[in-house]
Amino acid sequence: MTLGTYPATSLARARTIAMEAHGHLDEGRDPRDVAAEQAAKAMTVAELIRELPRKAHQTQSQECG
Repeated sequence: MTLGTYPATSLARARTIAMEAHGHLDEGRDPRDVAAEQAAKAMTVAELIRELPRKAHQTQSQECG
């Protein structure tokens, strides 16, 4: 597991990532597995492009109705 590269990742951010990883370990979870699960749930640009018009329509419908 990596915490990032310097200078793209600040020392403060690396510490935060390390503390989160320790928390996952305390829960009995592998931090790499947690990161993989989060990446799988992340929206891709293509998905965002498909979803944006639908969500905008829903918002407008709720405001009007």
